[in-house]
Amino acid sequence: MTPPNTSFDAVVVGGGAAGLAAAISLAKQGCRVAILEAMPSPGRKLAISGGAKCNFTNVLPPREFAARFGREQERFVRPALLNFPPEKLREFFALLGCPSNTEDGFHYFPVGKKAADMVRALTSECKLLDVELRTSCRVAELLISDQTIRGVRLADGTEISAAQVVLATGGKSYPQTGSDGSGYTLARQAGHRINPLFPSLAGIKTSDELPAMLAGISLPDAAITIPNVGKNAVSRGTLLFTHEGLSGTAAMNISGVIAEKLAEIGKVQINLNIDPQTDAASWLARFQAWQSENGKSSVKNLLARHLPERLAIALTSPKNFTAANFPIAERKSLAAKLCALPLTAVATGAFDRAMVTRGGVCRDEVDPTTMASKIVSGLFFAGEVLDVDGPCGGFNIQWAFSSGFQVKAQKN
Repeated sequence: MTPPNTSFDAVVVGGGAAGLAAAISLAKQGCRVAILEAMPSPGRKLAISGGAKCNFTNVLPPREFAARFGREQERFVRPALLNFPPEKLREFFALLGCPSNTEDGFHYFPVGKKAADMVRALTSECKLLDVELRTSCRVAELLISDQTIRGVRLADGTEISAAQVVLATGGKSYPQTGSDGSGYTLARQAGHRINPLFPSLAGIKTSDELPAMLAGISLPDAAITIPNVGKNAVSRGTLLFTHEGLSGTAAMNISGVIAEKLAEIGKVQINLNIDPQTDAASWLARFQAWQSENGKSSVKNLLARHLPERLAIALTSPKNFTAANFPIAERKSLAAKLCALPLTAVATGAFDRAMVTRGGVCRDEVDPTTMASKIVSGLFFAGEVLDVDGPCGGFNIQWAFSSGFQVKAQKN
């Protein structure tokens, strides 16, 4: 029996979206590549993304796409997204026999909405390129001398030499898929700083009774703001009231910021705007029109024309004014609640329920044009292991692929 190869041009640690992309890219650049995946099969997180349907990108052009990551991250993610933008990712999968489409004009899914098709396409491409895929293979240590990568040591003691090692281990979210945070240990060994880790794209738990009373009610467009925190503390999108608090895009996109603030102060005040398209002055004008046009109707019933009935009742109870006798002070109070309903966030979903990890390998220590470490020669990073987290809508999966394809070959 031929012993397994212990020497490669490049070793990719992690067989998720970023790792598979990096391996394919490096193989196309002429490298002999091995993927070392700790789980029994690759692409596990990708396979369950979006309820196994996988919204993997969207229609935005690369610069606008990068801007959605926020000002602090935008400059870092832009080179990879310009090099491998959403359009190029869609073309890449189409050439692999996995075409995609959009039904809502924004989100892209594989045709048939089966994430498993994407995983099969990627692993088939790796096989065609002679990428060696080793599963149930855990890396215990990076081999470094003179600030240069020499390879890796596996958990069983086997040493594999390589001039290039790519850490694409994922973060800590959905650890059952293999993202158990082990990549941070390897990065620290190389001298990299790890920024504090928080669950992101998760639900928000509140101490208020109102969300539980409204559990199951959804709003197509709502906004959540954390007062006095800045532009990054505003999120808008769909909203779902749950027995624990809030979910939906509006809640999930701001959950990472809330998790970070909770670690500092224990509880966080948030304001919920029920209908961001209608400001307080517009609500007050509407209330005044009700007085003259619908004087005998209850405010509760009139509000229910614009909001779900249970929400209208909750916002107007226990008082039951008619439009004709709706006092100005009560009108101002209701308008204020509609535009900034105060709630208290006390927790977010944990890592096992979060889609991505906020925090990770410090961006300042990685070259965004090559994904190379600025500390250890031959060490590279791709995907969620880095301190990069985007909103819902295909942003994080696109980043995983773009960063993987950004890795440049480095051979002896």
